[in-house]
Amino acid sequence: MRKPFLEPLAAALLMVPSVAAVHAAKALWHGCPASRFCVWEGPDGTGRVAAYRDGTFDVAGQGLVGGGRSAWNRTGDRWCWLPVSGRAFTGGRLDPGQALTATTVRAAHRPDRHHCVP
Repeated sequence: MRKPFLEPLAAALLMVPSVAAVHAAKALWHGCPASRFCVWEGPDGTGRVAAYRDGTFDVAGQGLVGGGRSAWNRTGDRWCWLPVSGRAFTGGRLDPGQALTATTVRAAHRPDRHHCVP
């Protein structure tokens, strides 16, 4: 027996994009609040994002277990990023508004006199 009320419902569901597809489209360099330094798990601002006000010495603590693959500095200050977890400076600096992609980011923080001198 056919259920005629189910056909329009099925057709409507096929026209609605999946949440994952909508999230992936919006994830490209989005989801980073103003005045934050953000790290994404994928390149080009894709995947899960972690936003920092003060920084971290290990992004795994915010769910980026494999590290980040892209970052965007939306603060007014220079920030440091490191390809390995820890406090020794071996990475690079990002000035306000700069972004990087296709690299590993394990730690990010504002410069201080001990780590990544400004």
